Amino acid sequence: MAKVVAEKGLKGLEEINIVVGTPIRPMLAERLSSSQEIIDKVGGKMSLEYKLDGERLQIHVKKKQVNIFSRKLENITNHYPDVSSIMSEINIENIIVEAEAVAINKENGSYLPFQELMHRRRKHKIEEAVKNYPISINLFDIIFFDNEDLTDSSYERRRKILNSIVKKNKKLDIVKNKIIQSAEEIDNFLEQSIEEGCEGLVIKDLQGTYRAGAREYLWIKLKREYKSEMSDTLDLVVIGAIYGKGKRVNRYGALLLAAYDKEEDMFRSFCKVGTGFSDEQLKIIYEKLQKCIIKDKHAMVDSKNGSRCMVQTKHSIRNHWI
Repeated sequence: MAKVVAEKGLKGLEEINIVVGTPIRPMLAERLSSSQEIIDKVGGKMSLEYKLDGERLQIHVKKKQVNIFSRKLENITNHYPDVSSIMSEINIENIIVEAEAVAINKENGSYLPFQELMHRRRKHKIEEAVKNYPISINLFDIIFFDNEDLTDSSYERRRKILNSIVKKNKKLDIVKNKIIQSAEEIDNFLEQSIEEGCEGLVIKDLQGTYRAGAREYLWIKLKREYKSEMSDTLDLVVIGAIYGKGKRVNRYGALLLAAYDKEEDMFRSFCKVGTGFSDEQLKIIYEKLQKCIIKDKHAMVDSKNGSRCMVQTKHSIRNHWI
């Protein structure tokens, strides 16, 4: 590229075309710390996507020949023979898609932590690793499709093309998304993503193009740890636990917490928390709360969320803290 600029100037860049099989620098996301900041920055309708805890893959297919590149543009095709097999079955002459590969539980299909996926990054016994650590292939963008460069197309159009590909190929998934236009919807979808074992959200401008190598506000990352509304600590009590999904299946993905109202002698639900826990901590929390299950909401608990599928705990009684 430097040679092209030196010989032909900036206009020479217009002559550079995408070549299937040659990696492209990935588009990157900026970050903001609140849903309202995102609304102010993007405005109007936008797409919320789950941010999965996996490895980003750039997958090139040309006449059934598959090449897979990492975020750092390394050729990692050999680590994903199962992805190559599935993508080679697509009845499209040439295509470049981006996907998140996530390790899954062989028994129930739930998401596993990123560290499990890294067992595939080995030089030997790759077939064994593929067998022991199956993955789901979650498409989230498309850069090139049937001889057409899509980098100047809107995200909205690119997403529609992705949907059509997934409908025809049942072995592929597409990252879950939702079109919204309010801060409250962002917060609600963020909580949902965390309960289902994801890292957070990526918010995308529906009219945004694909800016290879750029980090811009056309894509915005949002995680709970980015939020900074509270600077003090609180003493809260666990009054309920909600089963998780994804990599948190069969354990609690979020806890309902309450604050003690001294004047009314009641515990009033205050918030739900689902981030900041390690896998080991989640295991310990689940095991401990199994001993505390009670049939109905305690009489001293005031919770507007009581109708949800929650397991209440006997430690919601005054002066019992978890």
